[in-house]
Amino acid sequence: MKSLSIVIPCLNEEKSLPSCLEKIKQVLQKENIEKTEIIVVDNGSTDKSIEVAQKFNTKVIKENKKGYGSALRTGIKHASSEYIAFADADDSYDFLELDKFIQKAREGFEVIQGCRFKKYGGNILVGAMPFSHQYFGNPFLSFMTKLFFGIKLNDVYCGFRMYKKSMYEKNFYFGSGHEYTVESAIKFYYSTKKYIEIPITLHKDKRTTSTSTLNTLTDGFKTLKFILLVGSQIPSLVISLIFMFISIKYFTKFDFTFMSHMDTNFLISVVSFFAAIQFIFFSLFANVASIYLGFKK
Repeated sequence: MKSLSIVIPCLNEEKSLPSCLEKIKQVLQKENIEKTEIIVVDNGSTDKSIEVAQKFNTKVIKENKKGYGSALRTGIKHASSEYIAFADADDSYDFLELDKFIQKAREGFEVIQGCRFKKYGGNILVGAMPFSHQYFGNPFLSFMTKLFFGIKLNDVYCGFRMYKKSMYEKNFYFGSGHEYTVESAIKFYYSTKKYIEIPITLHKDKRTTSTSTLNTLTDGFKTLKFILLVGSQIPSLVISLIFMFISIKYFTKFDFTFMSHMDTNFLISVVSFFAAIQFIFFSLFANVASIYLGFKK
């Protein structure tokens, strides 16, 4: 590794940002990397986040378009190094663990993804992640991503990563919110075989005057919609076949001697038939959307 850029999206993080920057400086001093830079992307802070970042001699970039994904994409665009690492400015990800990512990059890995779950070697400290996220939301979305995209990642929502910029530039990205985390994880996975997931520890964030930008319901729904829309079309076709089978089964039970009588069998058959057709068209549309959004050639 000849050079490294660390990108930090920031929104009202004046209390936690200094700790993140101090840890980064500490790691970089030990790692002896030829060229390094720290990029703080301000996403509309109303506190003293920008002043804090400037005191640490970082490159500060303003991104007016709101959203976690927008901030990261802007920071990455301005990064000039061979490798790029990013994590949140709330100090929930311990930047002292950055050395683990650097070591894996030196071993030749092009994408290094963090994993927070204990089942896979990670650790989530008390109060670091809401119960609903830890035991339902994150595991469910990770499972759905595995199912629909065939990738072997256990924590697709983890926001502590490092990758080669040349590998990143193979794709284009559209996510502006937290769904960008899942989108980029999938595209990174497809772009290289030199991909590894390493265990990390998630800490309780150090926010005192701001709150998380991750909204459980809206961001979770956006991610699920995105997975269903551009993921594998096989589940949709399977559902279509099930409805078609139901339609045929009930159609054969319909008594044609009483055509004037609309019985339940006929109604179920017709509704199931149109449901099957709808899922076929959804599958075709999803396939086109997947190609258009860069998940398929």
